[in-house]
Amino acid sequence: MEARTLSEALRRTMLERSWTQNELAHQLGTTQVWVSRVIRGATDPGIGKAAPLLARIGLEIRIVTQRDEGDEVKRREFLAAAASVMFIPSPTTTPYHDPDYLRALSASLANNRYAMGGNPLVPQALAQVARVRDVMGSAKSPALFTAASELMAQATLILYDANNLGQAEHVGALALRYATQATDHSAQARAFDILSRVHLYKGDHPRGIEYAQRGLAIPDLSPDQSAQIHMRLGRALAATPGQSQQSREALEQALNTDGLTAFSSAALLGDVGIGLGQLRDYTNANSLLDEAAAQIASRSPLFQSQYIGRQVLTAIASADASFAADRMHALARVLPFVSSGRMTVRVARILEKTSHWAKDPEVGPAREQLDSHSKSH
Repeated sequence: MEARTLSEALRRTMLERSWTQNELAHQLGTTQVWVSRVIRGATDPGIGKAAPLLARIGLEIRIVTQRDEGDEVKRREFLAAAASVMFIPSPTTTPYHDPDYLRALSASLANNRYAMGGNPLVPQALAQVARVRDVMGSAKSPALFTAASELMAQATLILYDANNLGQAEHVGALALRYATQATDHSAQARAFDILSRVHLYKGDHPRGIEYAQRGLAIPDLSPDQSAQIHMRLGRALAATPGQSQQSREALEQALNTDGLTAFSSAALLGDVGIGLGQLRDYTNANSLLDEAAAQIASRSPLFQSQYIGRQVLTAIASADASFAADRMHALARVLPFVSSGRMTVRVARILEKTSHWAKDPEVGPAREQLDSHSKSH
């Protein structure tokens, strides 16, 4: 692609890559308003600002002089007046060679997953995986391997939430490979945690335990990572016969970790609550899940829906029809805001497990509301 103006370069990039203005803005690290103003000619950022932005989408600026044989004397004036700026694909680099760009993509994927769930993000995540793999074969920078591992980790979580577990396991393995090549302990711990999560959800509890234990063997874990992996180990052990005491110890160690971020603390309450529910400690499980759902509501509708859904299942397991109905109504109110393969599975499971309560005056209407939202969603 060759273009004579920045506006033309952006329009043609959107057309060739089937991007919206929002998607282009995301790739450039700017805003949709800025993209719109440049395309309309209302803003001219200048070459100094445009060049690094365009490098992020694999374009470079080339200045091509148009010789005028009759005016060689005034060369400076000629260059200022007659030079053409061409925006062409860069032959040597792509934005995927830039660790900062990969980290920005990771943050964007994470924020969008928290807000809406994994389903809508699967095409984007798979596209990012393919682009990263294209450049990592020749990569040598530890910083690039670390950033690539982080992006693969976020893509894994999106695929996991969309219930694409085979792809999630594959991309999670890439996250671990890049973290190992970077010799980055923190990235390795994150990859082990994510692989433990995927295998636990698949029902492969021994592998879930193995990956959690490998994660905990990493030196110098941050408080967030230590708590997260202890929780993961506790939940894997809770699903393993004869390991309830070890499970409780791991969950308690996670819950008693100091120095967590606000988001990690809220999420940990819910995840430990899920583990306690597996151990049939329904009272404490519901207390933690309720607190987690309330704390995390403003940060992640996805997590909120997951924790409320678990409350419903806990209420069903403890034969508390009234509380199950209350939580089903709450889940129905959150469900329209998320698109998650795991939530689709969970709602189907809730409806199946409450079918014997279909005529209950509290549960019956709650089931209808939840079923209606799940079908429309």
